[in-house]
Amino acid sequence: MEGAGSSNFKSIFLTLPWAVLRFFGRIIRRFFVAVGVLVALTVLGYAELESIIETIDSRYSHEIDAYLGIDRNAIARLHDPTYFAQQSMLVTEDLKTVACISSPEHRTLINGVADIPPPFVSAILASEDKNFFTHEGIDKGAIVRALAKRVLQESRSGASTLTMQIAKHLRGGTGRASTEREKVGDIVMALRIEREFSRQELLLKYVNMPYFGRGQYGIEAASRAYFGKPAKELTLSQVAFIVALINKPALPDRSFATDPLLRTREQIHDANWAEAARGTMRVLDLMLDQSLIDDVEHARGASLVEKSLRKELLPPGMGCGTHDHFLERVRILYKDRFPINRGGRHDLDHARRCAPGRPRQGGRSDAAHLSRSSSGRCGQRPTARRSIRGRVHR
Repeated sequence: MEGAGSSNFKSIFLTLPWAVLRFFGRIIRRFFVAVGVLVALTVLGYAELESIIETIDSRYSHEIDAYLGIDRNAIARLHDPTYFAQQSMLVTEDLKTVACISSPEHRTLINGVADIPPPFVSAILASEDKNFFTHEGIDKGAIVRALAKRVLQESRSGASTLTMQIAKHLRGGTGRASTEREKVGDIVMALRIEREFSRQELLLKYVNMPYFGRGQYGIEAASRAYFGKPAKELTLSQVAFIVALINKPALPDRSFATDPLLRTREQIHDANWAEAARGTMRVLDLMLDQSLIDDVEHARGASLVEKSLRKELLPPGMGCGTHDHFLERVRILYKDRFPINRGGRHDLDHARRCAPGRPRQGGRSDAAHLSRSSSGRCGQRPTARRSIRGRVHR
């Protein structure tokens, strides 16, 4: 009996380690198989993320819209030529600008892709969406980087593409932080927008969209408000300054600073300018890193930022629309007779001559009231390519 017990003990002693090793070996194998499957699914999901989202969206679009609070009719507004309303410029008969009346969003439209100044294209893409011409509405690499930084608590920077920023604008989210649900909704909307518009169309819509401070929307209005020049005449440093304001509009004019200890107006303005200058240099650095400018251009732009850019800024209130008391009076007098709230250019001398004694029935504004025939009659609808005198120009 003792021999048998001893034999059983030796058998257990010799086989137990191998059983334990086999047990853990199976667990390790299954673990690596699970990791392999997970990695494969992750890679597949990353590569086909857009297709996966679009497939789900095509089947459950109503449920997705309800859960994420998406207005599926919002994209239709982008097809409306009047969606990006312009300011209305009031000019005399000799074409001197008297003033302007803001549309709901104070904007001077750029009407064609060819009219977008190339430095602005380079600066916007470098700062906001360097992969704009290669992705399909969402930048997966940027999303992964943003998630990694958030996990490591390094920053809470976003990964919005130009198309996602357009989607944010459509839902009225401009100027405030987005919730996680809203960001997911922007991804879905961006993919839908991409199906309806070309790259060039989206770029054109974007340059007319952002808010830059001083009540200005779009790069053209911002260029005139901050530097008193059309966008095409800005220097590289001025372009970089305007683009930097996309993330921090009106920064140089703010009455508060990031540092709450700063009290005097001079301290606040100096601190805000220093931050605006850093943002401008960031845009220039990104343009250099992406080979959109060379070392000489970068050095020249950096020198101007340091030495003269601040002096080149117009004071607030120097641009179009500064005489609010006069503008409000004109708007009240003519808003129901002429399309001054729709944007464009209006001849005040002709408006004064042709203005009826009372508004038209129903208060409908009609561009015909700002036009006249070659014989000088008022109220005739203009034909194509008419003289600049006495008509609305868009």
